[in-house]
Amino acid sequence: MAHTNRGRVILGGLLAGAVINIVEFITNGLVLNDAWANVMQSPRQTAAAVKLHPIVQCLGLSAGHW
Repeated sequence: MAHTNRGRVILGGLLAGAVINIVEFITNGLVLNDAWANVMQSPRQTAAAVKLHPIVQCLGLSAGHW
């Protein structure tokens, strides 16, 4: 049985994470931009939720490895 090429596995995971980020940018940044602007102006929006955005982006990038 052949061994798994770990370099390709890691590269594939990074590529999948990049694709996820591109799709999320198109969906959230272009298609749903007005809806997100309305949500951010909502009085129920907290500062903690805004600070979580970079963490959510990193999780999206790492999702390609799962």
